[in-house]
Amino acid sequence: MTKEVRALLIQLAAWAQEELGAQRRLRDALSEQEQAIRHVDTQALSETGKRIEEEIAGGASRERRRARLMTKLGRAWAVDPSALTLASICERAGDGAEDLLRLRGELREEAAQVARHGRRITALARYHGGLLEEVMRVLVGEAGDANEKREGVLVNAKA
Repeated sequence: MTKEVRALLIQLAAWAQEELGAQRRLRDALSEQEQAIRHVDTQALSETGKRIEEEIAGGASRERRRARLMTKLGRAWAVDPSALTLASICERAGDGAEDLLRLRGELREEAAQVARHGRRITALARYHGGLLEEVMRVLVGEAGDANEKREGVLVNAKA
């Protein structure tokens, strides 16, 4: 393995560590958001929403960094960068990629947890949205019935 490839693997491991930290922060924020939805805590919902937006926004720069590293590794190994994955890089690097292989596993687990939290939040939002819609239908329906009666009375009183 060349010095260049070793340096790129170290940089890729640093990227994976940074991405892992971001996924953990995102998972924690999603977990807090889920609790805020369950407890109808609008302030916490707003705060966690902002944290989630910040984490997602930071993902673009991390993705650019990852893409640059993949391009450089692709050049070093004479491989199309789009064909490279963390698993294939670990396989190519062999013993020089133990840290990267460990980080890959942790990153996969965190990403799966983030996805699970996201699905639960989506389900809760649908439930709450449906519940709110039903409450509004009942309230507006009752108010509409009352307004119709009142309007009729007013019209009849003027006649």
